[in-house]
Amino acid sequence: NNTAIGNNSLQANTTADDNTAVGYHALKVNPTGDKNVAVGSLALDANTTGADGVAIGYGALGSNTTGGLSVAIGKNAYKSGTASNNVYIGLDAGTSANSGIYQIGIGSAAGNSNTGSNSIGIGWFANSAEIFQKVGDVLLDKIERSDVNFKRFLIAEDLLELCDEEVQD
Repeated sequence: NNTAIGNNSLQANTTADDNTAVGYHALKVNPTGDKNVAVGSLALDANTTGADGVAIGYGALGSNTTGGLSVAIGKNAYKSGTASNNVYIGLDAGTSANSGIYQIGIGSAAGNSNTGSNSIGIGWFANSAEIFQKVGDVLLDKIERSDVNFKRFLIAEDLLELCDEEVQD
């Protein structure tokens, strides 16, 4: 039993069951993925076999094909997402995140450049190193390196061990 409301929603369904698609092209290419909810134009529109996904908002989980158990709420939330077990809530949250699992991004554009796994980003542009750098440049006075005379430099090795490998390097 499926429910489809909107032009081309659940258009390619063959054996998929228990799906709800509301909106233009919602779950359009979903032949076999079960128990998905897509509300909004282009929500989960590329899904083929992914199951148990929830996409609410224009373009939410739009590029997902096989990933399941993910939740995306907000315009273009987790739009390029293809992995499973992720949650992105907010306008453009997780838009460019695509490969990691067990990610959570809450806030406008939170987790956009996140490709690692097991991460949480809360707030505007959380988990975006590029934006973090730009915000730091604006908020903090730039220090001329020749003016700095450090006496000690401490590294929190126990904290560093909790980070992904690319951060540790």
